[in-house]
Amino acid sequence: MLLIDGEVAGRGFSEIPEDGRWHIGETGTTESIPTGSMLLTGFTTNREFRRRGVYVALMSHILAEFFSQGGSEAFIGSLTLNTASRRAIEKLGFSAFGVHRAV
Repeated sequence: MLLIDGEVAGRGFSEIPEDGRWHIGETGTTESIPTGSMLLTGFTTNREFRRRGVYVALMSHILAEFFSQGGSEAFIGSLTLNTASRRAIEKLGFSAFGVHRAV
């Protein structure tokens, strides 16, 4: 969670699944990822803080911590139509890994 002047500006979750499986809730599918990889999920920016770099700042902080502690790979998902999220993800250097469709 990122706070600005005591208000929640954005939030998201990170996890390192022990089984190397990414369970993609929106599509009901599962993706194999290297064991020890970090997953970033559920990132949002509250409406009044949008277009101020909150999304990128929050993910950057989490990724910097992960990589400084020896982490090597991170994965994040985005819905195809969420162009703001996809732009932020690409700005951070992520590239497409796969496309999953809802079942």
